[in-house]
Amino acid sequence: MKNFDFDKAVKHYNSIMMGACCEHVTIGTDYSENTDGWNIRDMVAECDYWLSCYYEGGNAREEMRRGDEDDRKAWRSDTGKLSRFIEAYKPFIEDYECTKGHCSKFDYKDSSLEVEAFDVSKDDNTSGVLFVRMVSAEVCDLLEDLLNKHDLKVPSEDREGEEDEARIFGEVYSDLEADVTDVLAEACSIVKDNPGVVINEDEVDELMPVSAGNELYVRGFAIKICGLFEELLDENDITIPCENREGEEDEARIFGDVYYDLEDNVTGILVGLCEEVKCTSDIMINVEDYNGVEYEDFEIQPGVDEVIADATSRSAQQSISKGEIEREI
Repeated sequence: MKNFDFDKAVKHYNSIMMGACCEHVTIGTDYSENTDGWNIRDMVAECDYWLSCYYEGGNAREEMRRGDEDDRKAWRSDTGKLSRFIEAYKPFIEDYECTKGHCSKFDYKDSSLEVEAFDVSKDDNTSGVLFVRMVSAEVCDLLEDLLNKHDLKVPSEDREGEEDEARIFGEVYSDLEADVTDVLAEACSIVKDNPGVVINEDEVDELMPVSAGNELYVRGFAIKICGLFEELLDENDITIPCENREGEEDEARIFGDVYYDLEDNVTGILVGLCEEVKCTSDIMINVEDYNGVEYEDFEIQPGVDEVIADATSRSAQQSISKGEIEREI
């Protein structure tokens, strides 16, 4: 059994839950409620529960995939983060038992007692495939969020003046996403070709991404991606405000603490992505599609509602009433 860094797992898990507005199930934060003593199986099970909500008919989170462009991006981002956490840490849960029920298929080591939770792999025939473009969309959303925060838009010939047009739009967005996908795919390929590589998120060597000691410097790839963001902003004379600015001519478009926060967030996504590849040696890397849907056709995947029933993520096989399995939040 390979070892994992529990503190890093908690940091990764908390970041996902905070982003999904689930602060109450973070661990060791000011917002935590009844999560003392949670272990890696608890975290995987909790992620699995929330992931099921994004596929559950009638759930507000599932309805995001039918909303405007921002809602659909958020749906892709949240489901991607949850799925990758589960895949990255699932190999380490066997020696642990959940401290409480999570209404997840990972609640019990004994499969006869499992809650029959929704398995995303049933949604299509894509288990064992890593859709890098979905992760790229999640990364691009970080810049989208920055622009939205400061009410800035990147010009695009495709704009029609609609209120719901994203901050990065049309061909401009497509080109950026494709460039980010290439960087992510490069990192994934290195891990796939070197399954014993150690993921290093702190040091940087852009000229040699893999050290002589077989460490992968993922922050170097994050810097490349932030460089793509910087180029896009520079081409359009857009500067992100920051309290650290002093009005110098050579200040970057993304500067100071704003830049470092962005770099850290991109690095975090890269760590989760690379860990997933590392934990799944036979994974296929797909750079063309969104979770089994061709890139050009991506809107909303039809037929999912029929696949997901309310009982799949809420009831157990032992005829437990809905009230008895209500989550203690």
